[in-house]
Amino acid sequence: MPTLQTVYMMAFTPNKMENDALIRVCRLASDMLSAKDKAFAQRMGLISKTTRMTFSNQLYISTMHTPQNMQTTLGGWVKNEKAPFAPILGDTFFAHGMRDPKGMENFVLFYFHITN
Repeated sequence: MPTLQTVYMMAFTPNKMENDALIRVCRLASDMLSAKDKAFAQRMGLISKTTRMTFSNQLYISTMHTPQNMQTTLGGWVKNEKAPFAPILGDTFFAHGMRDPKGMENFVLFYFHITN
């Protein structure tokens, strides 16, 4: 049976965030994505007491960051954590974009490290 080892959440935001604010943004994005994506909601349902959840914040610069660039940044972070990075869109890798109260773009990438 597959085991969810770690959920990596990387938020690209217009301003650097303190850890508590970062976690709130990631949870908000998770709730919003769960409401509209059944596969994501199922992955989140695999979280147990032993699942590690880890968060990272990157400054989002619209002229620099593309979806591929953001995925590459996430991959580098996951590999630095000594975990394999083999994203499958809609299965182990998900992205969510939203605007903050000031109308600024924010993106949260989710990667699920699952082992058999």
